[in-house]
Amino acid sequence: MSTYRKNGHKAFVKSQRKAKNGSKVAIDPVNAKLPWKNLLPKADSNPTAKESESATVEAAKKENPVAETTKEKKSPARYHETGFPINVENFARLRQIVIGLGDTYVQGNPLFTVESMETIYQAASESLLSVQTKKQDDNNAIAQMNIAFEDVKKLSTQSKNIFIVSGVPETAIKRCILLNHLVQGSRVEALPKDATDDHISASHQSRVQMIQHVDGLIELFTAYPQYNPPASISAAGWKVKRTAMYDTNQAGYVASTALKLERINRNLIIQKPVTGLVDVGQGVKKTILGIFGFNSPQFAMVKGIEFRKMKGWQNL
Repeated sequence: MSTYRKNGHKAFVKSQRKAKNGSKVAIDPVNAKLPWKNLLPKADSNPTAKESESATVEAAKKENPVAETTKEKKSPARYHETGFPINVENFARLRQIVIGLGDTYVQGNPLFTVESMETIYQAASESLLSVQTKKQDDNNAIAQMNIAFEDVKKLSTQSKNIFIVSGVPETAIKRCILLNHLVQGSRVEALPKDATDDHISASHQSRVQMIQHVDGLIELFTAYPQYNPPASISAAGWKVKRTAMYDTNQAGYVASTALKLERINRNLIIQKPVTGLVDVGQGVKKTILGIFGFNSPQFAMVKGIEFRKMKGWQNL
């Protein structure tokens, strides 16, 4: 039976023809189980209530940001570096529990003995301290490098401005302008704004390239004695600057390499399969599980102690 009359008006269900107040009640198409009810648009919930709920959630996040940390992905770099001290600290807790278990902790694997755990713990602790020291050395080297390179652009511009009014030939002036452009990382001739073709980058800003540019300035200034600037930007002054740039750059290489090698050593001690701190820690937990059982109070002491694997640990 159609729910609409011939005149187009809605029909009324007999049982609901009149409400208590005497008014007629229209059919609810959804509740009436009509065959086309799925085609009807779903009623939206109260938008004001949604906004209120959203505001409440945001306020809760601000008051308790820790609650959201479990859902957010940790930064790989931060996780990578902070995971090592956590592993070592947890290993120390596990070792102390094993010591407390005394003779009840029976172990046939020499890697899982108290003596082996002590050796691994000491090596891991020393590697963490060594990485921190190497990292500080690397930071210091970078700071010294930045000091040596920071005013090169300014000094180059000052030298150029004095050189072009020193009575030197036009070819020398062009050479000086070109070298200054290289130091600044800019083009000698600016590209038109509407240029669409691909162009090779004009930037030559690596530290090695900057030293090469300074070598060019020194060679140019030495060839023209009429260039007589303040001592700091004379040919001799630039030689001193160049020496500082080269020395700090080499020191940066040394510090960076030492830090990388120390990190590799730390990774091997803590993450190496089978003999590393993480695998040994997990093996000790399994041993306690095997000796005392899952529901034992002894295993309850260690089952929450977590050991983290770093990305790429299989390749160590």
